[in-house]
Amino acid sequence: CKRINDKQLSTDIDSLERFADKYMLDLYSQKGKYFEENINQGRQLERQENAVMVRNGVILFIIVTVLLLAALVYVYLSKRKALHAQEIKYMQDQYEMELDSQRKEKEYLEKEHNLLLESKNKQIALLKNGLFERLELAKKIKDAKGQSCHIVINDNDWNQLYSLLEGGEEYFVSKLKERYPSLSNDEIQMCMLIRIGLSNEDMANIYCITVNSMKRKLYSFKEKMGITDKNQSVRNVIQGL
Repeated sequence: CKRINDKQLSTDIDSLERFADKYMLDLYSQKGKYFEENINQGRQLERQENAVMVRNGVILFIIVTVLLLAALVYVYLSKRKALHAQEIKYMQDQYEMELDSQRKEKEYLEKEHNLLLESKNKQIALLKNGLFERLELAKKIKDAKGQSCHIVINDNDWNQLYSLLEGGEEYFVSKLKERYPSLSNDEIQMCMLIRIGLSNEDMANIYCITVNSMKRKLYSFKEKMGITDKNQSVRNVIQGL
């Protein structure tokens, strides 16, 4: 009976030892798995953190690159705009200088033209006066100065006056007929008298009317010539032709 008990006890001890060994093995196995899982989780977390860092780095790089490109584009556009503005200002300055130069040249040419025209007109006036003084009509007018007497102009006087105005006055009569084709021969002759500078008194003596009547005659003549400007007279138009 004692042997049986000892044998049973030995068996129980062996079972207990096997159970203890198995328990320890399971415990170590679970502990190893736990540590392995922790290590794997740590590695996975580390990989995730590295991925986040890489992603953030890439994003930061892209942002910095975009900002740098934007800055470069802004600087380029600013310089281009400033250069374009300078070019426009330069062109405007050149254009204004050219206009000013042309204006001064035009003023100079107009001044020279006016001086030449004035000199020419003076020469023509002197020549015309000299030629007119030689006409019989001039002598008749001179003799009638200060006297209320009729001045008789014959065909020879008119022919001489026509030759003087048509030649020395650069075809005055022809230009008069071309501009005012409706004028009669008598009206053309009156324009010729105005052209040589006869006063209303002299012309009144020629037409045997009063000075006031001569003024009214010239006023009606102004309407026939189509002069609508109140400040413009028949004499001014004839002298400026």
